[in-house]
Amino acid sequence: MDTHITKVEFYKHSGEVYAIFPESELNGLFDCYAHVGQHGNAVQGYVNESRPAKVVEYKELLSELTSIGYNVLVVPARPFVKDLDSLTDLIGIGFCQPKFYKRNTWLKAKEIMDYLVSLNVGVVEHNYGRGKGKYKTINGISNGELANILY
Repeated sequence: MDTHITKVEFYKHSGEVYAIFPESELNGLFDCYAHVGQHGNAVQGYVNESRPAKVVEYKELLSELTSIGYNVLVVPARPFVKDLDSLTDLIGIGFCQPKFYKRNTWLKAKEIMDYLVSLNVGVVEHNYGRGKGKYKTINGISNGELANILY
C-alpha cells in the first residue's frame, strides 16, 4: 500500500466517470484514471465540460484505485466556470444574500464558495442570518484574486 496520500477529484463526462489527480496539473494537463484506458491525461477543457461525480457514481472507481495501491484522499471536485469574468461574478454572488438571485445561480455560487472554503484561502462560512450572506473573507482577498486561484 502506498504511504503517500494521493488527492483525487472525481468527474463524469458523457456517462464516463474518471478521476483526476489535481496535484499533477501542469499547464492545464492532469494525470487521470478511468476504468477504460486506466492511466492517462485530461486537458483542462475536458474537465471544464465535466460535472463533479456523485459518490454513488465514483465508488467503484475509488475501489479500483485503492485495489491497485493508491492511498486516496477524495477532495471536492472543482466547480468550473467557462470564463474568468463569470467566475468573478459568481464569487461576488456568493458573498451576497441568496434572496437576490435565482436558485440555480445561487447554488452555482455556493458550490464555488464551498470549494474556496475547502482550499483554506481566506474564505470562511459565516451565517449572517436567514436569507442573508453565508460567507466572508478573513484576509481581504478580492473576488478577482479568488477567481484567479480557481481559474
